Amino acid sequence: MVPLSNSFRAQGDQSEEQSAQDSSSSGGCIMRLHKDGSKPNDNYAKSGVKECWVKGLRNGWRMAWDSGSDRLFIGEVGGESLPP
Repeated sequence: MVPLSNSFRAQGDQSEEQSAQDSSSSGGCIMRLHKDGSKPNDNYAKSGVKECWVKGLRNGWRMAWDSGSDRLFIGEVGGESLPP
């Protein structure tokens, strides 16, 4: 369960696709912070960016917390074209 004392922010890859896979970049992640601005010690992403809770997204948007299942749902959009 994620307490209400947290806030979430999506950070897109800013059209640099590899930044979502780069552990030193904040691109392509969902950031989680305490409401006072401090960084949680138990963020899941194994990243050099301590605010990253989830890493590897292209452009996360439209997040919604489902209190019934204690899960965060994220709408995720990718690049401009589909693979052949």
